[in-house]
Formats: sequence, structure tokens, C-alpha cells
Amino acid sequence: MLEAPPPLWAAAALGLTLLGLMVFLCRRHWAMLRIGYNEFLLQPLRNLLMGDSKEQRILHHVRQHAQRGDPQSVLDAIDTYCSQKEWAMNVGDKKGAIMDSVIQEYRPSLVLELGAYCGYSAVRIARLLPPGGRLLTMEINPEFSAITQETLDIAGLQDKVTVLLGASQDLIPQLKHKYDVDTLDMVFLDHWKDRYLPDTLLLEECGLLRKQPGLCLFSSWGVSVEGPVAETGGVPVPSTSHLLLGQALAGAFCPWTSP
Repeated sequence: MLEAPPPLWAAAALGLTLLGLMVFLCRRHWAMLRIGYNEFLLQPLRNLLMGDSKEQRILHHVRQHAQRGDPQSVLDAIDTYCSQKEWAMNVGDKKGAIMDSVIQEYRPSLVLELGAYCGYSAVRIARLLPPGGRLLTMEINPEFSAITQETLDIAGLQDKVTVLLGASQDLIPQLKHKYDVDTLDMVFLDHWKDRYLPDTLLLEECGLLRKQPGLCLFSSWGVSVEGPVAETGGVPVPSTSHLLLGQALAGAFCPWTSP
């Protein structure tokens, strides 16, 4: 019986190993692969054919299907579009329910949101604020900022929310003197993941985070940071005895605690 030369056996074994690895990765990361396929292939093609962006199509759907002055109808319209038409990076109804419980428990008077996108989470937060409460939401993309503003107008929440156009690292230092902010009751991190830690440090540096229990920071990502120094390449996290970012929408969160 002829035997395959050792190099052929080695190549076959390597091929089977790589195939198994590919199958494993595809199964494990199928959701991310599907999102990438939609975002980087289907969406650009659809944008080209239709002459607009996904975000503009979401806004158009809200204009058609939401009832003016009814925040819940705006949320329902966006949820319906994103579940039936095109996926979008909104909090969504399931995680949104957890967000609602956080807002209702803390009853914040002043909230900062980093990353507005199309205004879904801004509507979700603002509709539950107590009388006199306000939300500041920062968005770096001019198109998304304009869409957020119109979405808030349709929801009837424009008087409770101020949309700030610009980069968070530029806007945060302006909050005290330009937007009459003393300290924040709640911060929702929903922008670029690599900005969570730098922006939290900047908020503390600018004196915007309370030193007493009661400030809640949470995000739409599962990112946790524990102080005083976490595994962040030696970069110090905010000077708290314990700070948890990002577990709120996974079902738990931790308030800001004093050093």
C-alpha cells in the first residue's frame, strides 16, 4: 500500500484544522459576521441605489408612522423598522427596558449621553425624566445630530433635550461654563468604545462627577472598569473605590462611589 508522503499528511491535517477553526469562528461570531455583511456590503449598495442613508430612511419611517408628541410611538416606529427592515445600532426594546428601570430608579435631573446616533436612546431617557429634568446628548456626526433633533421634535421632547454637535473630548470641558452644568446625575456612554475610559477621566477632571454616591454611569456595551487602576495598560481609571461601566444593560450596574 502506498502511503502519502509526510508533507501531504501535514498539509491535510493543517487544512482540516483551519476548516474546523473557520467553522468554529463562524458559529461563534455569526451575529457579528451578519452585521458586518449588512453594514459593509448590503447597506452601501442600498444607499447607492436609493440615494439616501440608512439613518435617513429610519427618520422617514418615523415621520410616516410615529404620532407627533408621543415618544412611545417614536420608539415603536424605530424598533419596528430596525427589526423588519435594516439593523441599526440602537439600544432596542429589550435593553431599553433595562434602561427604563435604571432611569425610573434613579430619577436623574441632569443626564449626559455620549453618542446620540438617531436619537432613540435620547427619546427613551428624556420621556422618563422628572419635571424640570434635562438631557444633554453629544453627537460628532452632523447628519446624525440633525436626525436626532428632528426625532426629538416629533416625540415632543425638544424642550427637555439639548443636542450638542462635536467631539466629546471638545464638548465636555465646555459643560460647566457654556451649558450651566454643575454636576451630572447620570452618564450614558453610547459612543466609541475606546472613548469610554478617556471621557470618564475627563468628566472627573472637569469636576462633573459627584464625589458622593448617587451618580450612575452605564453603557450599551459590556465593558467593566474597576479602580483605582484596572488592566488598561497602566492607565488609571477614575478615583473611585469601585466603578463599573457597561453592565447596566446586561442586567446590573453600579453607582458612582466616593474614593
